[in-house]
Parts: sequence; C-alpha cells; structure tokens
Amino acid sequence: RAPPPPPPSPPPPSPPPSPPPFPPPTPPPPEEDCSKVCMYVAAYPNQGAPYLLHPGNAGPEFFQFNYDNRKEYTSVSNILPNNQYGTTQHPSDIADAAVTEKGVRTGTGWVDQVFDVEEGSGVGSGDELGSGGLDPFAASVNRLPTNYLAQMAAGHHWGRGVCEVVSLCDPDELDGAPCTGVNGERGYCFERTGGNEFESKMVCGRMLSLNNEYYQRPIALENPDHFYPGQTGPYRCPRHAEVTELGQVEVVRLLIGGCMDPTDTVYYDSMAEVHIPSMCGKTYGAGVSLKGCMFTDALNHDNSARTPGKCLYRVNGCTNSSAVNYNSEASDDDGSCIYTVRGCTIKNSETSYAGVASDTPNYQIKYYGSALRGVGKIDVNDAEYPNDSWNGYPMVTNYNPAANVLEGCIVAVEGCMDSTAVNYDPYATINTNSWCIPVREGCMMPTRDSAKFTYDNPSLHDRQGLASATSYDPLATVHVKSMCVVEYLGCLSTTALNYDSRATVDAGDCWEPKRGCLDDAAINYGCIAGGASRCSENLSGPGRLTIHEARLCSYVAPPPPSPPRPPADAGSSGTKYTSEIEYSLTSEPPANYTTTMKNKVAATANVNADDVDVIITAPSTRRARALQSTQVWRVLIIVTSSSSATAERVSGDLQSAAGDTWETSSTFLAVDPADLNQLPVYRTLTIEIYAPFAPPSPPSDDVNVGAVVGGVIGGLIVIILVAVIIWLVLKKRKAKQNVQPAY
Repeated sequence: RAPPPPPPSPPPPSPPPSPPPFPPPTPPPPEEDCSKVCMYVAAYPNQGAPYLLHPGNAGPEFFQFNYDNRKEYTSVSNILPNNQYGTTQHPSDIADAAVTEKGVRTGTGWVDQVFDVEEGSGVGSGDELGSGGLDPFAASVNRLPTNYLAQMAAGHHWGRGVCEVVSLCDPDELDGAPCTGVNGERGYCFERTGGNEFESKMVCGRMLSLNNEYYQRPIALENPDHFYPGQTGPYRCPRHAEVTELGQVEVVRLLIGGCMDPTDTVYYDSMAEVHIPSMCGKTYGAGVSLKGCMFTDALNHDNSARTPGKCLYRVNGCTNSSAVNYNSEASDDDGSCIYTVRGCTIKNSETSYAGVASDTPNYQIKYYGSALRGVGKIDVNDAEYPNDSWNGYPMVTNYNPAANVLEGCIVAVEGCMDSTAVNYDPYATINTNSWCIPVREGCMMPTRDSAKFTYDNPSLHDRQGLASATSYDPLATVHVKSMCVVEYLGCLSTTALNYDSRATVDAGDCWEPKRGCLDDAAINYGCIAGGASRCSENLSGPGRLTIHEARLCSYVAPPPPSPPRPPADAGSSGTKYTSEIEYSLTSEPPANYTTTMKNKVAATANVNADDVDVIITAPSTRRARALQSTQVWRVLIIVTSSSSATAERVSGDLQSAAGDTWETSSTFLAVDPADLNQLPVYRTLTIEIYAPFAPPSPPSDDVNVGAVVGGVIGGLIVIILVAVIIWLVLKKRKAKQNVQPAY
C-alpha cells in the first residue's frame, strides 16, 4: 500500500554534506579469500525489530538449524553456531530484539527465529506466500554482534536517512522496543555505534526521511505522536547507526526490500529499493523484469537491476562446459580444460589403500565366510593360496587407466557365482576359488552329542533336547525343518499308563497296566493275589504294579482250612458266581435309583437285567445319632453269572466303565460327586451251595453220650471263631476301600 503524500522535507543538517562524486568510484575488489559477495536487505522500517530479508531456505547462514528443546546444546557433541563467541547455547536461547508493530510490542525476537514473508504485508507469522511458484523469502533478526550496516556501507548497497534521537533507552532493553522521547515523541529503541563507553548504547529514535546513496530519491516519513487508524509510523532508525548525541542526524541504512511491481495496486511499495517478488500479490511480481547483477564491480553489472542475480567477475579458468574442470564463474579461458573420459579410476594395487594406516584392522587382509557348518571365516593368505597374493587381488574388475571421471566401477566381490549353489552370492563379481557348496537338503539341527560342548539342555526335566540321532544329517547343506525330529524322551507304548503322545524317543520307563495290592498296610502289599506275605518283586522294574486293586488286599491272616466236604450222599450241592459293586452315599438316592442302576449295569456288562440285584440299605438313625456321624446309604449291586470267567469279565467291564476317579465313578453310578461317600469296591465271588444232610440214624445203645455232647460243643466253638474272623475281615475291608498306589 503506497504511503500518504509526504510532508515537506525537513531542513538539511548544518552544514550540508558534500555530494559524492558521480559516477561513483569503483569499490576495491573483494579480499583474496572472499568466496561470497553478500547484499543485506532490510524489511519495512515501520517494523520495530531490525529484520533482514533472505531466501526461505537460507540454512546455516542464518542459523536455521533443526532445534529440539530436549537436547542439551551446552554439550560439546551438540553445539551449534549461534554468532556468540564463547557461548554454547542454541540460538533460540538468546533474545535479540523486541517484536513490535505500529508502536505496540507483540513479542520477542530470538536469534534463530525466522518469519515467513507474507503476501504483501511484510513480516508476520502466517504461512501464505505470495506469487505461487516463486522462491519463498523469510525475515530474520539483524543479529548481534554482526554489523551488517558497516559491511554494506563499504560498497554501494545502502541508502541514507535522517534519524531523530529523542531519548536514551535502558541499557538492557532489546532493539525494537517501543519508546517515548522527552516531549512525547514515539519511536523505537535501537543499538547505536559511537559515543563513549560510559553512555548507553541503546537510544530511542525515529526515522524522519529516507534517501538513496546519491540524494536522488528523498522520501519524508510520517511519525505521529498519537496513533490513529491507518497510520504507518513511527519508523525505526537502523541498528548500529552512528549516533553520538540527541537530535537529528544523517545515518546510513540498509536497502529496503518489497514489492516493486507497479501493476500490483494493492501491495506495491514506493519505498522499496530491492524487488522481492514473494511480497507481491499472488498474481504479481514474477513478470517484472528487474533481476540482474547489482554489484558494480562485476563484469555483468546491470544498473537497472533491482532483484539480485548472478554476477560474473574476471576469473581465469576453463570456460568449456563439456570439460571436467569447467568453471562456470570463469570469464577468461586459460587453456586448462581437461576433457572428459568416463570410466573406473580405482586402481588394482596396494595404492588402493593410500592414506590408510597399516595398523588399521584387516588392512590388506583377504578372507571369505564359508557357509559350511563349523567352518565360518577363512583367511586367505599366501601360504595356503600362493597364486592368490595380495597384489593379485583386484579392487575392481573394470579399471580404466585412461579415465578421469569416475563412473561405472564394478567392485570386485569375491564369492560363489553359481546360482544353483547354496552359497550363491548375487553380488559376487569374481570367483577365484572353489567357494560354491552344492545343495543337500536335510535336518541340520545337531543331536545333543554333536552340539557345542557348552550346550546346556534348557528343559527343566532334561527330557527334551535337540534333533534325534535318526533325523540329523551331518552332510546336509540346506536345512529343512520338517525333516527334523526333535528329541523328546518319553513312553511310546500306547497301552501304558504314562504314554506320552509328544515323545519321539523311547525313554524305557513305560508303566504298563498291572493290578495288585498297593496298600502298604496290607500283609500282601505288592502282590497280585491274596496271601500272608509281601511281594517286593512287583514294586519296581518293568513288571511293577501300577493299578491298585483293593479287593486283592489282605489285612489279617487267612482263616484255617474249611472242614472237609461231607460225603456225596450228604445231599446235592451247587456253585454260584457273582460280581459285586459296593459303595455308600451321603444322601438318599431317588425312588427310581434301583431301576436305573439295574438297567445301566445290565447294559454295561451285557447281561440280563433279571440277573442284577440292587440292594439299598438305609442308615440307622439311632446308631448314627449315637455315633454322631453322617447318615450313609449303603448300596450293594450283585450280578449273578453262570461261570467264573463270566463273573470276572462282568467285574472288569463294570470297573472299566466306572474308572478309578471320583468324577468317573460318580458319572457311572448316576450320583452327584458330593453325595458319593467312598469309591466303589469291586468283588468277584464264587459261592458253594450245599443241600441239607440226610437225618442221621438213631444212635445205638452203646454210643457214648458224653462224647457226642463234647463234639457238639467243640463244633459250636469253631463256628463262632470262624464267624468272628469273617466279621473282622469285612470290617477291615470297608475301612480300606479308597486306597491309592504308593510308590
């Protein structure tokens, strides 16, 4: 936006300065070591902070480093340049200016702070740039302690102006902070040069007018003491301006950047001296032909240029663009051109290690890694391979001694070049030995005996290992996982109680089913039949007992032999074979329990239901109360068979169906596990049935009555003793009905 009509120019200082000679003299050439020629351009002077304009991707030249507030920048490894000698903070840790606009302070400018130059509005925080497609521009604070003004004043990229110093600022105040003079004049604090060391370097001032270096472009500036809508001032005086006293003084300033496209009626800036296309509107700026070399000592200096372009200086060198050493900055060809020969320039000799210390690890060492099991790295030395000494080992395969431009080298990579081999290397370019290994599929997991001596079985029980001896192939070169059988020791017999379906190697410790008495309180502990002594041979080894059979246990010595059978004419006799299940319940079974079990047992044992009897004995309430015990219903199931073999089969079928656990027995007996008072006891009995004897003949008169009476009494005593022994055996058996194997 163009400023309002300027007021009358202020009176010139007294005495007026002498005009410079015209045309201006040629500035001295840059120093011998100068690699860059810089032009520093300022943003609008109505911005309080002294901003510099530069390309948006300026990088380290303007301290544009990636910053992470979690990083410790005082650490030596993290130090970044910050234009502050002897300090190690990151640039963002240093406040360098006060951000103000139209006399109002809006923030703080930090050393590494960069603002995008917005469309036509100077400096701000928005992200919209003008002239889409143009190189973006940004603004940074004119940093301490660099005096860019002095650098520009040494050449011709500067302008003039009149600065009015109205008061002093606090020495600790930041450049650009709003300030007020003794008479209410509004301005900005700025750092001056000049004056003595006891005076404050921060003074309050404002620019009254602008002019160019040759006094040919005067512009009066509006600096109101009171703000009103639409005002543009006050304007700041340049940082590092030479000021020694209060009042008006002519100062040197940086050139002002802005939009110089006159067709942009919105953002055209009449004060701009350097054209910044991105400060114009979106459709303006690019079409203005103002770019050129603005440095007067360059060969291609363009006096009309207002946007810096490439400058050319008198430089000797190669001017042929097709040469290897072409110098785009050269103006005079000195015959030094070297023309391009492209190829591989890496030599195949010890000089390939030029500049490498001889004590460097693997210096001039050759080795290869074998894919064979247990081989690994193999050093290639002259003793083993006399025809393959170091000098004969190439670095590349296509060295071109005539080439001067490195291109297309094929690095010598030793390896197997046979695509069918196990160790085929697609990157290999030479194969000077028999490195290739043929394919042989197999299990490459070693057995525990073939493993390294430090191998430690990781399983807690030491029953799992590596590959089994039958599956490991020591000659295999390609591992096939499916061909390995991992060693897992266990029982492989499917009929054994400890059969392990995961086992792959027989451990020789199978426990085959074998029934017997395993109650160590029984007198026939370890036996497979009744008896009066223990059977220790059945308690260990392959033939040991594994299933406890309670009915085979004896707890008292067997009774004396039964009296001889009566003579044949004493009456006819018969034999009854039964299979019995006896158990007890803590709750009364349902009314149909007898029928349920009768049918279930008949179906399980494959017998007629009429041959099954279910006898339920209710508890004696008086006896249970006297003993303060739980009431128990005793159940006796009797299956009558026609032969001993059938009875044995029936007992086996019933016991197999019921199992030997609480849960399986409860399921078979159709009761709740909580109601089952004890595991069932299974018995197979053979009962002899005798008919009554024929009545004896009347005694003769000569029979001894005393002898007869004594025989009768003795017989009764024997019968009573036998009855007592049977009662004790039954009582002991009931007390031992749930016995587990003891190992």
